[in-house]
Amino acid sequence: MILFLTLSCASQPLPSVPLQWQTLQYSLNLHAEFQSIDCDGCLIGLAPNEEIDFNWVIELASGAQHRDSSHDIHLRIVDSEAKDSSGTKLSLDYDDRTVLLRSFQSGELLKIDHSWRLSGPERHMDVFDLIFPLLFPSPPALDEGATHMESMRWPVRWTPSSNGTNQLLLEWQFVANDNDRVQIDYGGDWSTDGRWNHLAVNGKGEATGQVWLAPNGGLAIEHRFKWMRELCYEGSRRLCQQQQFSGVLERK
Repeated sequence: MILFLTLSCASQPLPSVPLQWQTLQYSLNLHAEFQSIDCDGCLIGLAPNEEIDFNWVIELASGAQHRDSSHDIHLRIVDSEAKDSSGTKLSLDYDDRTVLLRSFQSGELLKIDHSWRLSGPERHMDVFDLIFPLLFPSPPALDEGATHMESMRWPVRWTPSSNGTNQLLLEWQFVANDNDRVQIDYGGDWSTDGRWNHLAVNGKGEATGQVWLAPNGGLAIEHRFKWMRELCYEGSRRLCQQQQFSGVLERK
């Protein structure tokens, strides 16, 4: 079992929302920028700068309920398209790939199984460090105008034998309540640690965004985001790359 941990100092998750849906679909438009890889001791970068636009339709299907009232959720990439900066389509083989998740009714994610089925070096695996917290942000309960610092951790498995952990330390702020949805903004630090074969992986950066949810919580209705980091692989040499991800996730 792979666990997703949300650590809170004083606040509690937003109130539980019964799973009254069988399936939900989201559109994700994500712009990724990968800078040239810097190499200690190399005269030039190891790869050119690269920009890719990802457009996906993601489906969440509810599954079995467990004794603790959590539910299995099957995530599937229904449709996908990726283009480079010239507009050329990339063949990255995302369609119909699935991951098994487990979540409380409030939207707090507990478990991620088989995430390596989505990721992989030939499919720009770094993008998948973001997918799960974008769908399941699980902000703290806040009064209007209030702010709160909270830490969130979740695992990543880039291949069956390479894995790591992401962590966010965010300040959440209640921004607005327009009766049918609530806006909560966030900003803070993003870090990554793990191993890729014999290489140590570490990253540091920042994440900012705006999340809209139902007043009683649950999964994101809309999530606008901009995350950036420097991701490094360390072995006999240190290889580092600046990465930036921005876009919008919307429930269909």
